[in-house]
Amino acid sequence: MQYKRIYHPYFLWEDYKNGLYENKIQPELIESCVELLQNRKHFYQSAKLLTRTWIYCSDVNLTNNEMNRKAWLGQATCCFRFKANSETVINAWHKLTDIQKEEANDIAEIVIKEFINKKIEKLCPKLNLE
Repeated sequence: MQYKRIYHPYFLWEDYKNGLYENKIQPELIESCVELLQNRKHFYQSAKLLTRTWIYCSDVNLTNNEMNRKAWLGQATCCFRFKANSETVINAWHKLTDIQKEEANDIAEIVIKEFINKKIEKLCPKLNLE
């Protein structure tokens, strides 16, 4: 289904306000990020909570088909949970096995689809044709 990209100014983005884009590795947070990304249940629950809580950055990033939305969701979820920046999460990602990476990407894809479906439903309520 087609949908339009949603824009909000960067100063409203919750990920920006919480340091996702700072460029210094936080070694003390790498293991926490690894644990979150490899735990399917906790990653799913945390990512879902992020999309309900961080409204502006979720709108901007998850309606942008030109970017790696799965990577953003993983990084933003670690920022949401631990205040980890993207460099830290990238380092954590490299510690995962290929299978763990695939599972994390699968979870991210599910959350993204649920987010988009909910956005479409909210913007275009179902027609009552009965």
